[in-house]
Amino acid sequence: MARRFSEPELRKGLAARVRALRHERGLSGRECAKRAGMKDRYSLYSVEQKGACSLETLVALAAALETTTDYLLGLTLEQLEVAHAV
Repeated sequence: MARRFSEPELRKGLAARVRALRHERGLSGRECAKRAGMKDRYSLYSVEQKGACSLETLVALAAALETTTDYLLGLTLEQLEVAHAV
């Protein structure tokens, strides 16, 4: 059976991966928020601290950070294969 993730666990991981990728890409909070079409730096801060965002924001952040939503959510290919096999 596929592993289930708790919402707090997903949010914590999302926040950490967004922060890490932003730093890895050398983007300021303002630049990352601008690339993602966010109205202000506080919106990005909310994602980076709480992992709180809409699906639309998740997709925009993935594009701004040149990654996938799966990566930001912490999903691996193996987890997805297991989920489809069930």
